[in-house]
Amino acid sequence: MLNELSEQYTKETGKTLTDKQIYDAMEAAVKAKHINGLDATIENWEQAANDMATSMGLKGTYKYTTDVDKADAIIYAWDYKGDPRPDHFVSDIGNGKYYDPYNGTIGDVSALTLATTGNGGYRMLDYSR
Repeated sequence: MLNELSEQYTKETGKTLTDKQIYDAMEAAVKAKHINGLDATIENWEQAANDMATSMGLKGTYKYTTDVDKADAIIYAWDYKGDPRPDHFVSDIGNGKYYDPYNGTIGDVSALTLATTGNGGYRMLDYSR
């Protein structure tokens, strides 16, 4: 999620986030209990996104959506362990590709096994100003 918000920040300001801004954004969502401070599980995607966006000074609001046509940010829940739960999250970059901010790789979404439990294989956020 932080990667998606970072992209929005750069679109709005023309700048990249500093390490302090990144820390402060994560801390805001953890303090609000929308991200679990022990294991980084996102407890509420919409509220965590808005905690972080407010911390960054973004002017808009994020809403969780299940409508891909309304989604400004699509995050894939990758089940690489083969148990139906999400093990890792990667960002949609269009044209059937994803970006993994953890290791900087780009791959084909079709090669991913998406999670089928919890919220399933997608987390989608709509951003409006």
